[in-house]
Amino acid sequence: MSKPRLPREVGRWVLDVEARAVAGLIAQLDESFDRAVELLHAARGPVVCTGMGKSGLVMRKVAATLASTGTPALFLHPAEAIHGDLGMIAEGDVVLAASSSVTTEELLRLVDAPLERTTGECMTRGPRTVEGGALASSALKLMEEHRVTSLFVCDAEGRLEGVVHLHDLWRLELF
Repeated sequence: MSKPRLPREVGRWVLDVEARAVAGLIAQLDESFDRAVELLHAARGPVVCTGMGKSGLVMRKVAATLASTGTPALFLHPAEAIHGDLGMIAEGDVVLAASSSVTTEELLRLVDAPLERTTGECMTRGPRTVEGGALASSALKLMEEHRVTSLFVCDAEGRLEGVVHLHDLWRLELF
């Protein structure tokens, strides 16, 4: 029977294994890494993080970390995206997807969805509205409550005056 190892010995072993794994990644940095960084840097919209299962949990944390460090980001569940929330992705957004298996059906459908669907199929049904005199913070609260990134701005009679997008509110640094 082997003698139990001290916790610090196990800790050193774990750190050594992880350090070698990280060092092994250095050789894998190539042009695709450069391109990914360039895309993230040039993004006009938020970084849309997505993934299924445990990869989805990781991507939620990535989105939260990006947002907390000043990079606009959100998490979009792939199954919800292909069932109506695809409209959360707009031109200029960057999608960052993670999968432990490249064949995750929902992720594959999310990637193919914009190519196979009409804008009518992707649109948000029953769009939310806000009155032109409402505070920007009220508009942000509505967006959060209804998980949308834009609201139609209407006058008191319900006539369309314009659109306020989450990016407009980011410029005001409301969050």
